[in-house]
Amino acid sequence: MPEAYVFEYEVTDAIIAEAAEAALVAQNAGQPPRRVRSLVITESLICLLILIGLVVAVLVGAPDWIIAIGATALVAFTLWTGMVAFTLVMYPWNRRRHEQLIRAGFERLDSPWIRYRLGDEGFTIESRTTLREVAWADVRRAFVGRTAWILSARGHGRLLLPVSALPTGAERYLLDRVTAAGCRVRLEKDHPLQRYA
Repeated sequence: MPEAYVFEYEVTDAIIAEAAEAALVAQNAGQPPRRVRSLVITESLICLLILIGLVVAVLVGAPDWIIAIGATALVAFTLWTGMVAFTLVMYPWNRRRHEQLIRAGFERLDSPWIRYRLGDEGFTIESRTTLREVAWADVRRAFVGRTAWILSARGHGRLLLPVSALPTGAERYLLDRVTAAGCRVRLEKDHPLQRYA
């Protein structure tokens, strides 16, 4: 198979972190935006104000319907705020879990380096004693992230290609090949390759 691009990389903690972030973004569970943190703080303050208003309403003997509406609003708003806060709490746990899984997958390899050879018919992945040949037609789904590509290939599972290891022009070449092979491609939001998809 004539090769268009050949590149190799060594598995490092940085590569594992990049792959974990890409895996989370692919599952729509990436790092929550900073505005979500400020939203949780704001909503918590609103819940506190509603609670203070309820206490004052009970102390001054407000009608039951006002207390019932205030209590309902407090419960609903607290549940909503709790769900949003839960996403903030779960992200670091999910990130660590994905890093552990990816590290375990890389540790099963027989060497710390991986070489990819990209050609018109497909690509090969090689490590010291491992050699896999993957045809572009076998790639059913591709997630194109800012930090890593995740290719789901029939008979090969999920394959990670760190963007930091790709030579110049290889991303566009990959996108053209998987698209031509009928692969379902999903790009991360605002990805630079969006204009070619």
